[in-house]
Amino acid sequence: MEEADVMLVLDRSGSIDAGEMTTMKNAAKAFVDALAPSTGGVHVGMVSFSSSATLDQVLTDDGTTVKTAIDNIPSPGSGLTNLEDGIRTAQLELDTNGRAGVAKFMVIITDGEPTASDGPGTNADDAEDAATDSKNAGTEIFAVGVGIGASGAAFLQNDIVSAPSANHYFNATDFDDLEAILEDLVDCPNGQLVSP
Repeated sequence: MEEADVMLVLDRSGSIDAGEMTTMKNAAKAFVDALAPSTGGVHVGMVSFSSSATLDQVLTDDGTTVKTAIDNIPSPGSGLTNLEDGIRTAQLELDTNGRAGVAKFMVIITDGEPTASDGPGTNADDAEDAATDSKNAGTEIFAVGVGIGASGAAFLQNDIVSAPSANHYFNATDFDDLEAILEDLVDCPNGQLVSP
């Protein structure tokens, strides 16, 4: 597979219950396996977010390390959904530890619209600004909306993901659909997250 630096951005806000979190973790780990990280191929890192974001794993070629970091994401509490901070934290890692000349990707998994942010605007505007900054920096953004309403799906599709949105946004009925959707992203013919 071609070289790529991929950041997973996983929602761990309070609206996600323990069972859903387990399903999301399992799907994300299957996605890492499908990416098959290697020294000269794909490097993967991971951010999780609620009221604020944490860099849980820097970009690495070690898939086992990434999967351990996914397993160690704390159980959801009562936190809000600060998508802006999730995006900015992931982009900072791509800027800091991403490889020169290598394609950059971000895959966001969330169950709702943002309910918190750090910027001066509305929560949605601040998240959109963060996504715009990332795309302007050359990062291609994908998103999977899980158990999400029409307005949340429209927000991710119209304001967050890269164009064309139909190739970058995926609407899962619930968390159980995640694994298949994430694995399909690897060989997405239009978005081309990773091509052989």
